[in-house]
Amino acid sequence: MKKRSSEEIFIETLLALAKSQPVNKITVKRIVDESGLSTQTFYNHFEDKYDLIRRVHSDESLRLMHRLIEDEDYSYRDFIVDNLMFFMKNRDFMENALSNTSGYDSYAIYYSEQGYDVWSRYLVRKYGMEKLPEDIALYLKMYCRICILMMEEWISKMDHIKAEDYAEYIWQMTPVKLMPYFEKLKD
Repeated sequence: MKKRSSEEIFIETLLALAKSQPVNKITVKRIVDESGLSTQTFYNHFEDKYDLIRRVHSDESLRLMHRLIEDEDYSYRDFIVDNLMFFMKNRDFMENALSNTSGYDSYAIYYSEQGYDVWSRYLVRKYGMEKLPEDIALYLKMYCRICILMMEEWISKMDHIKAEDYAEYIWQMTPVKLMPYFEKLKD
């Protein structure tokens, strides 16, 4: 059996605690106490509890993005489906993090900004640009924000729609100006 890292233990502890209370009410002290690890160990890995909250999905999201970039058989649609499946697998936590964080610590804003950053770097590199044109950057930022909000809507109210079908809706809402950039990633 593989030994769990301290980071994995903290993530598992947060996921367990988030089943019974809003993430904005969970303290670092409670996470540390429940994990059986030290406060110093926590701060060796995370800046604060919001850094831990963000880490739950960011590692998976970056793994999927890397796969999209590197694996020619992995489509943009596959990427969306896999993200939706992660949301569903971690439904309680994702709903909690999305609805119980706000302002500077908003999980939805963080995740959409992370998505924008990764996508913009990818598109700049893929198409050999110095930077994204201003209008494309704006459309990409809006699309990333809308996607995370619609993923939240799906897990909280529309999970009767299969992930594969919902991924198609997300694809169809891609702004026309982004289509030339994303078209090759669809299938």
